Amino acid sequence: MIKTLENIDNFIFASRKEAVLAFKNSSICPISSAARHELESWSRENSSPDIYMVTVQERRDLSNELSVKLGVEHETPQVILVRDGKPLGVLNHYSIKKDRLDGILAKSAG
Repeated sequence: MIKTLENIDNFIFASRKEAVLAFKNSSICPISSAARHELESWSRENSSPDIYMVTVQERRDLSNELSVKLGVEHETPQVILVRDGKPLGVLNHYSIKKDRLDGILAKSAG
């Protein structure tokens, strides 16, 4: 869970060892709820990278900072795959599906 600026730095540092995922979501949005369900189901079925979550209503400042540090335009819900401090893939809204998650994860293997 991303709850502090230090957590963002830890997330980016962790990406230097292996791919990690950031998941920005809304606690009141049905699209975010569906995306979270899809992401959680996918992570149970795969040896997925570590997932760092930020709930936008609680910490919009951290969500914005994550977008700035990664150079990714903010959207909610949003999944960002990061390796070596750089985004390798971004999924937004209804594109957060298991097959699309597999697709961006394949980019981290190369």
